[in-house]
Amino acid sequence: MTDSDVEHPVEVEEREWSEEEDRIDGTARSIVSESAIEEIRSRIIDLFKTFYEAGDGEWLEIREVGNVLRCLGFSPSLEEVDQFTDHLMKTGEKVHFNHFLPRIVAAYESREWPRQSRDELSAAFETLTESKFISKDKLVAVLTTLGEPLTQNEVQAMMNHLAVNKDGNVDWSSYVDEVIDHEEQRI
Repeated sequence: MTDSDVEHPVEVEEREWSEEEDRIDGTARSIVSESAIEEIRSRIIDLFKTFYEAGDGEWLEIREVGNVLRCLGFSPSLEEVDQFTDHLMKTGEKVHFNHFLPRIVAAYESREWPRQSRDELSAAFETLTESKFISKDKLVAVLTTLGEPLTQNEVQAMMNHLAVNKDGNVDWSSYVDEVIDHEEQRI
């Protein structure tokens, strides 16, 4: 999958609804517009087809749910992905599009699993070092042992985007800037 395969997050209307406005003819009104729901529907079908090559866009293997969520612009933890899939599992190791779409629309409405901000990412690196540099070896050790450890493939993919200087150090502040700038361009 390339960067061009990852779609931009769907815009959600920035408006608070009163309880009275929230119900029209006895049904709840969504803050995600019908056109946005159609865009989400189309993107999810495309992603289902991408991640489940033998599929027709209606089914997705449970193990791919986290990847699809991230492609849709969400940033859930592994635990949150597990909780999400627990609610979706209706038929074995696959989830049907009809069970997935309403949950995604709800996630857009509630702004679930937001991306990390520049300040949050910087604060995380600042707990590891007092300078704007961190040794490549220390970074790899942290990424593979603390919190939700990354796999070797995930670490290698990250390292492919990091500039390591002659002393074996990474300028983490430049990396944070690149990540946030890339995300802001996608939005």
